Amino acid sequence: MPRLSVIVPYIGNELALERTILAVLQHRSPSIEVVVVHPGNYSDPYDLGDDEIVLVSGPTTTGQTELVNIGLHSATAPLVQVILPGTIVEEAWYDEPLELLRNRSVAAVAAPIHLAQADEIAVGVRNSSLPKSQIACQNHRDYNVSPLINGGVFRADLLDSLGGLLEQVSIGSAELDIALVLRAMQADVECCHSVSLSAETVYPISRDAGYSEGHSMGRIACGHASVSDAAVKLDSLSVRMGRLAAGLLNPISIAHRLGWTLGVQDSSLSRTISGRVASAREYWSEWSHESQRVDRGSTRRAA
Repeated sequence: MPRLSVIVPYIGNELALERTILAVLQHRSPSIEVVVVHPGNYSDPYDLGDDEIVLVSGPTTTGQTELVNIGLHSATAPLVQVILPGTIVEEAWYDEPLELLRNRSVAAVAAPIHLAQADEIAVGVRNSSLPKSQIACQNHRDYNVSPLINGGVFRADLLDSLGGLLEQVSIGSAELDIALVLRAMQADVECCHSVSLSAETVYPISRDAGYSEGHSMGRIACGHASVSDAAVKLDSLSVRMGRLAAGLLNPISIAHRLGWTLGVQDSSLSRTISGRVASAREYWSEWSHESQRVDRGSTRRAA
């Protein structure tokens, strides 16, 4: 049985997809399973699907987060990592994350990515990222971060308990949801110190930083704020409107902030998010109890 399943969803263009697949295959060990998911439009010109990769086809209308979820459901290893097209891995890129996850108290590992376009190291999503999903860059030891979807390594059962990524939103917003779920679980997240992934940007295609993305993130924040013992505390409407007015001075962010201001009043995802958090907490409670039992057994055998 493989120890790690790497999911590469066909998001972007075929050239970027093949560059990533070939880099993964070049540097992987036999314990790494590679799952490539596409919406019926990948020709597999090198016939890799016969032996080297698990090639999975989804419906032609499949969205980005749905593609990732199909890959997660097809994976067979206890640990999973999504590597988006255009991301290049170095030799043994998985060594440090897998070593950190030997600690059963760790739920996920953030893997830094060198961003060539900005010449920065993207580490993860800051836990203080609201209202924007700000990415923590460089000096990552100063930040308490959750993993980026691109490159993050998770326990497969944890994501399975959630039903995968939140499919009603984009990958950027689904990434924020995962970060908030981990906070609600009070789960330990580690961060790699080595940098063995690189890409032009965090995502292979430009993220919508405008109204739509802001609105999606606002809906997610509204849903998480309704959870018992929520880690998310929303500002009052008057404070949000004041910040929106201040944002008029910055036309680049005003659309995003307007979407956020309206999104946090939209509770349409609240029931779904409450169920996801409850499932994750139940999974982590059972996992923690089992981990304590395993630790006690190891201690007795050592004695």
